Amino acid sequence: MPYFRLSPAMVQQLHLSSAYDLIRGHLLDAVQILDQRKRSGKTLSVVDYSLILGFARWIGLRDVAETFWKSMQTDNVAPDLKCYNNYLGAIVSNLRHDPDVRHSRRVTNFRIRARSQSSLSARHAGYRFGNGGIKEGVLELHREMLKNEIVPDEETFRLLILGVGREGDLDTVKKLLRQVWKVDLDAIVGGLKDGQPKHELDITPTSPLYPTPFLIYAVAHVFGINNEIPAALRFVEHISQTYDVKVLDHVWHELFNWTFVLSLRRQASRGEQTVLPKGSVHKLWEVMRNEPYNVRPTLDMYDKLIKSLFRQQRTRDMWHYMCEALLLYEAKRKETRYLNKALHRVLKQSEPVGTLQQKYDRSRFNEKASRLFLKRWARLLLGSMHSWRRVDGSLRWSTRLIPNIVLEWKEFMPSNVWYDIPAGRVSIAFRTNQEKEVYQKRIMNAMDTNDRIASKHKHRPARDGNRYVLTRRQQRVTTQRGHGFMRPIV
Repeated sequence: MPYFRLSPAMVQQLHLSSAYDLIRGHLLDAVQILDQRKRSGKTLSVVDYSLILGFARWIGLRDVAETFWKSMQTDNVAPDLKCYNNYLGAIVSNLRHDPDVRHSRRVTNFRIRARSQSSLSARHAGYRFGNGGIKEGVLELHREMLKNEIVPDEETFRLLILGVGREGDLDTVKKLLRQVWKVDLDAIVGGLKDGQPKHELDITPTSPLYPTPFLIYAVAHVFGINNEIPAALRFVEHISQTYDVKVLDHVWHELFNWTFVLSLRRQASRGEQTVLPKGSVHKLWEVMRNEPYNVRPTLDMYDKLIKSLFRQQRTRDMWHYMCEALLLYEAKRKETRYLNKALHRVLKQSEPVGTLQQKYDRSRFNEKASRLFLKRWARLLLGSMHSWRRVDGSLRWSTRLIPNIVLEWKEFMPSNVWYDIPAGRVSIAFRTNQEKEVYQKRIMNAMDTNDRIASKHKHRPARDGNRYVLTRRQQRVTTQRGHGFMRPIV
């Protein structure tokens, strides 16, 4: 599960550093390297500037890329195609790791007004409309490329599509698709008949303009944020079959994410309307899991599907997919335990851990994030049994199935479980405050043990601040009860 998909609340629950802290650390490292080179009297080459711009593109800071670009001009270094592409990428991916900015990409009337103000909030600063916006920046840089006789490649046009698409200019996106790849999206969406001649392919696989899976992702993202999921699906199908380009899993994740977003009930105060029916999420799920795509869903996809089914009051389907996802979680947990044992064996022998430490950290991170999903689904399943929903006419769920599910999923159930039955309400207390405190002390002792082992070996740096932090809900409960339940350890 990529780090940038996590919400700030999940980052806090998983005891992770914020994306800003990670970016700041990398940025400081890059600045120190540049200072050392300048002190030695060496000037940066075009390759060096390309790497620096690529770094600014990765961390998603447009102002950093602009600083390096001006420095390159001061040093009279002529940028090459890679420099231009990395600078374009930095403009397009500005503030990509900020969760608030990430959730403001959808193009609606409310967002257009908010992103067109002369003075923008931090939430909308990364996707400005009009003067100084993304579209203006990428088009101006493209004109400069042509003026300097730099021939664009597929990556260049892909970044142009992202830039103009994020300001809602789908006409320019379609124009680029027609001119570069001869893809008439309007005709594709309208439906090409079998007897109708299609465009002949005049791009060979060795051409720098030949479509890649990243182009499919860019178009899927652009049409997704512009509320055009059907057009995105038709394009993905057409380009993958016409040019024999594989559709990667992250493309399906993007399509699935925006299908979920566009099927939710919108805020009437913002003048928004639901774009897609509630059942669209499950329909797309069936399409991507069957031939010819055979996509293996991630737990993040399961999370969106289960939440969509909850809103449709489809309790039985929720339980079916919860059982499927549980197998994925158990596989992740087994992998984490195996890597943990392997890591301890290496540390006892005082050998370098190599990539084993990274594999374990990644596996542990995925396991912890997956566990939060399962806990969320357990609460949703109990919530689906509220009396006002009236989804249990035969009483089979409330009297037979739910009690068994509560026992089977005890590990993921809240401490106080309750659900409605026709005769009233069932309430079960799984864990007392004393049991929670004992469990928390055991977890802290395990963390201390791992830190002591890590500190003895230079090959595995010790973790700092890896301690329990109360969530906002737990903080409220602690304040209301007025006692020391689950105090943070410092």
